[in-house]
Amino acid sequence: MKISAYLTLVLLLVGCGRHDPIIHRLLESGDLSPCTRMQSLDSVYDISRLAPECYHNYFYLRAKACYDRGHVSPIDTLLEGDIAYFTRTGELDKAVYLNLCVGRAFRELGKHDRAFACFKEAENMAGSLPDPLPLFCVYYEWGSLAVAEGDNDEAAEQFEKMLSLARENEPLRGNLATGRYALQAAKALLCLGDYDRALYWYGKLTAYTMQIRDSLRASAIYYEMAYSFHKAGQEEKALVYADSARVYAASPAGFLHSALLKASVYYSLGQADSLEGQLEQAAGLLPRGGIHDREKYYYLLSQFYRLRGDYRNAYDNFVRYDAITDTTYVRPGARWGKQMHERYARKKAELQAERLRNRNHFYLAMGIVALLVAAAIICSLRRYLREKEAKRIAAEDLASRLNQLLLRSGERLQYSVSRNLESVRHIVRLRNLAQEKGLSLKDLQLVGNGEGQLSWEDLYTTLNMLHDGFKDKLVAAYPGLTDKEVRLCCLFRVGFNTIDVANIFGQSTHTIHKDRGRLRKQLDIPDNEDLALFLEKHIG
Repeated sequence: MKISAYLTLVLLLVGCGRHDPIIHRLLESGDLSPCTRMQSLDSVYDISRLAPECYHNYFYLRAKACYDRGHVSPIDTLLEGDIAYFTRTGELDKAVYLNLCVGRAFRELGKHDRAFACFKEAENMAGSLPDPLPLFCVYYEWGSLAVAEGDNDEAAEQFEKMLSLARENEPLRGNLATGRYALQAAKALLCLGDYDRALYWYGKLTAYTMQIRDSLRASAIYYEMAYSFHKAGQEEKALVYADSARVYAASPAGFLHSALLKASVYYSLGQADSLEGQLEQAAGLLPRGGIHDREKYYYLLSQFYRLRGDYRNAYDNFVRYDAITDTTYVRPGARWGKQMHERYARKKAELQAERLRNRNHFYLAMGIVALLVAAAIICSLRRYLREKEAKRIAAEDLASRLNQLLLRSGERLQYSVSRNLESVRHIVRLRNLAQEKGLSLKDLQLVGNGEGQLSWEDLYTTLNMLHDGFKDKLVAAYPGLTDKEVRLCCLFRVGFNTIDVANIFGQSTHTIHKDRGRLRKQLDIPDNEDLALFLEKHIG
């Protein structure tokens, strides 16, 4: 067991240092491309087995490769611990690049204060290094941060420091021949307004632009080259590079920037038709752009209308442009703006008066329409109320007649039943008397079939009228009932008790109780439910 533990410990020690030679080899090979370095770093699948020194160097190499490729992500803000490590060990060149990477990550997150602190610390460290390249990168990142904040004076100062450093150091000027640093120099000169020198550096980027695989960066480079040519007055070349920027653009925002740049070039050339075509393309993409894109669009649109001589639309779009820029002045160098103000100073009152007249006419027309609509609504409402009152009176009259009819039917039923009940009781008494006297029932036949006999058809008709077809519903629901059972149900539904029913049928109450029990079983009535309530609830 001890031997197995020793073997495991040896294997762990061997595995821990298995990737360390990769890190050392990458540190010694400074001429590798960022992509090659990233591929080598990706082969280190378990960084927890690295030694502490190689562990921090791993993150330094990855951060520097990402910075050289321009692919810094917000997660790189977690490298602050590695900065502290290299600061303690005195490896300031590595700490500088990590500060640049972390600062750019904070800038992309919008945390400019944190980014400024990182660049300031990187400047202090880079000032003591013999290699001027880290300080060159610090000035560039600092200037880019100032551009993002809109501080053009600070940006110009930092970019001027960067270019002065390049002029003073011969080795640094050699490094500028490479694509990435030439791009930094060109952007700096572009921000400083030195377009001729910016074009010189952009000329060095032609081969570099063809080699990179990032279409977004290629589109941005071509756009900046086109902008530099446009500012330098070389409009034909500006159009060529603007088309290239549009080809490499992979987003609506890129298409919008190219369209606005070409529109600006066509305005400089005085080609109103071409300017109109570019503005139509930009109008469809304008919702995808930012506030600066809308500012450029309305400025160029006002220029287009000015070229066409439509000063009214030119003035309206210039007002939109001025509102977007949130300023209260007209640019002093824009002579056409002053001319438009002079021309429309008098017309403004006329337009306002015309607008007021049109508005008054509109309000008057709307008032007349509102009165007509109100009158129509009132007439319709009065007609509706009259019809509703007539319907209510007719319904009340019909209900009154129905109530009278039902009342008469009920009285007739009660009279018929009570009269027949007395007759039946008389017949029963006669039958009992006949039995006592020994008379035969046929002697009483005329009495039984006379006027006093109960008319079941009249009872059925009255029940159907009073209780919504009770007898018909009962027969339809229970077709197996006999005539006697149907008559029993009708009498119990009317409200007769067992004694009255026995008198009507001329039978004893005991017999009626038995018939009632059989009827409850046939109708499947629960024991705790009354027969009359069941008939009222389930039949009607």
